[in-house]
Amino acid sequence: MLKKISVAFLILIVPSLMALGNSRQASVAQGPDYPERKLAVDLVRVINTAQMTYRDQSAGMFAEWNDLSRSQGFGKAIDSFAHGDPKLKDVKLDDPSDIMPGWRLRLTVAPDKKSYIVFLERTSDQKRYAFVSDEEGVIWQATAL
Repeated sequence: MLKKISVAFLILIVPSLMALGNSRQASVAQGPDYPERKLAVDLVRVINTAQMTYRDQSAGMFAEWNDLSRSQGFGKAIDSFAHGDPKLKDVKLDDPSDIMPGWRLRLTVAPDKKSYIVFLERTSDQKRYAFVSDEEGVIWQATAL
């Protein structure tokens, strides 16, 4: 009896969970500019990962862009995420206002260095949108109204 319930559970629930996972990815995956959007999301993931590494090594403080982009944790995060997209290694770390062609990055760290917000904005066309994240690590997609 327990085996029948387990099989029924798998048949009913697993496809629903898979659909949910696919729908969450679909928001980034839709459209002809998917590779560029994925690269942007991966860059935000790199920044979040590097910030967590920096925080863990510096008594709970987050880093400003110049310190973060030169940190060992940033290099390791780029290497880790670049397996999915080698273009990630081509980002321009010296100038966040032109970090990738058509993209501008703004990283704001609170005065007490206990929080930050990263805003990666597409500037190359009329359909302006951005990816936003903070110390929570959740990445949000924002569009202009």
